Amino acid sequence: MRHMVRKIVGTLVDVGRGKLIAADLPELFALRDRSKSGATMPPHGLCLENVEYPDPANSLASSDKH
Repeated sequence: MRHMVRKIVGTLVDVGRGKLIAADLPELFALRDRSKSGATMPPHGLCLENVEYPDPANSLASSDKH
């Protein structure tokens, strides 16, 4: 997971610049080959804005009745 967010941002920048299209992203994730994705962006200016977790009461695990 080293530099994962920085690679994702670099790939999204490529989408914004027209080098890739958004429809290419699922295939890039499936390839699991970082050399096919965008550049590793520098960490300057990247920050975690928000984390959202699903409500555990609504998860499939809680509805599993054994």
